[in-house]
Amino acid sequence: VLERFFRSDSGRSENVGVLEEGLLGTLDHVVRELFGAHPFPAVRVQVEQLRVRLRHFARWQAGWAREGWKVIRVEEQIHPGYAFEVDGDPVLLRGKIDRIDHNPRTGEWAVFDYKTGDEGKGPEETHRKRSAGGGREWVDLQLPLYHLLLQEVVGEDGSPVVPPEAREEVRLGYLLLPKEEEKTGASLADWSRVELGEAEETARGVVREIRRGTFAFDPAYRSRWEDPFASLLGLKELPLPSVHDEEGVE
Repeated sequence: VLERFFRSDSGRSENVGVLEEGLLGTLDHVVRELFGAHPFPAVRVQVEQLRVRLRHFARWQAGWAREGWKVIRVEEQIHPGYAFEVDGDPVLLRGKIDRIDHNPRTGEWAVFDYKTGDEGKGPEETHRKRSAGGGREWVDLQLPLYHLLLQEVVGEDGSPVVPPEAREEVRLGYLLLPKEEEKTGASLADWSRVELGEAEETARGVVREIRRGTFAFDPAYRSRWEDPFASLLGLKELPLPSVHDEEGVE
């Protein structure tokens, strides 16, 4: 719905009514295409829940547009990819950026990923956690990798959409669409160039381990829900038994 709407002329509007009508109309078209004229009740319930979120989003988007922000690209597929250098042997990064915005008044750029979860967590919460030494360590690399992929977003003439001199100042964040209106809108990270460099080095570390074939179990995971292999092993489907020795120590 969001991709189709922001490819239309209505997506450029600053008027709440135009935005709301366009978003909800696009929702209706998509639902009919996917589920027909008479979708199941469960689908209809979810559609009405989406209407509430899209109304909230329309009000936020109108304010964002009045501040001078324009949607430049939506669902930008990076192909063939970005050559990410790791120890002199590049690996090709591919991905799709949900949305790229620009504010000609201020010269600012922003790269967004849509999030529809109700918790409304910001990028700092999801991307980094406190380490044993008291610092912050990267546990999610989505937005920093978007920042790298941005170099491959070009116009019809082959020139970068985001000028090289502006790329270091690009804001990275989420566009939140939860059920609560007060949580709706942009949640921007405040990462420095040094911190993004640390994220890139973390990504290089991942590539090195993949190349070595290192997929070790990490006992630091607090539960099976955080184990990336849990779904493959069926650990999220059935409860794990507790095993105790004779003295009752698990």
